[in-house]
Amino acid sequence: MVEQDSLEKQQLSVQKKQLAERRGRQAERVVMCAYMLAGYWPVARRLRTKAGELDLVMRRGKTLIGIEVKYRRDFMAEIALPSVWQQMRLRTALQSIWVYYESMGFQSVYLDIVVLGRWGRFRRYRL
Repeated sequence: MVEQDSLEKQQLSVQKKQLAERRGRQAERVVMCAYMLAGYWPVARRLRTKAGELDLVMRRGKTLIGIEVKYRRDFMAEIALPSVWQQMRLRTALQSIWVYYESMGFQSVYLDIVVLGRWGRFRRYRL
């Protein structure tokens, strides 16, 4: 009986992780579409670097933007923002790809944190 309970808990845990993964990917698609409507073009999705992963990399003209997407059902944006350590890791990841894109003529780079809530509402924080 105890083993069955722990197995059920593990299955629930796996299901929650899978649901969170699906919601995260869907949130990334919504944010990518919103940026495309604003004139940005996708460069990469889920770009992995030694420093970490950037959810989206978009460009408009000579500007490159790394985007971290957070989905929250209750839309508490302040709680959803990455910690200082995570923000440093994201900046380092963006800087590591900036070396490549700077040689291609890009002139500026930004890091955006986008918090997406239910019903497609989102807030953007530029760091």
